[in-house]
Amino acid sequence: MAREELRGAVRVSRPLEIEYSCDCPPIKATVQDISEDGMFIDSQHPMNVGDTITFKLTLPGHGDPIEGTAQVMWTQQMVGIGVHFTKVGDDERERIKFFVASEFFS
Repeated sequence: MAREELRGAVRVSRPLEIEYSCDCPPIKATVQDISEDGMFIDSQHPMNVGDTITFKLTLPGHGDPIEGTAQVMWTQQMVGIGVHFTKVGDDERERIKFFVASEFFS
């Protein structure tokens, strides 16, 4: 079964600014796609499946950056990492859902 078939949530492709860290100084990168459950981060920094990152995600036109944690679910060297949100406040999660829905239906 392809990775896309395992996803339960709608994903939208939209470059977004993110700053994340995994026991290192903050790294600025770009999110290539996002869903209410997780995102793909375009990053050339090596990570391991199971690593936990902290992040600040900027949604254009949606207020202050969203802060939270996510777990690395898959990685491809020199391409990026797929992460699943593990700790995001209820209000922030609603902002992500609204952003994804508004991008999907626009």
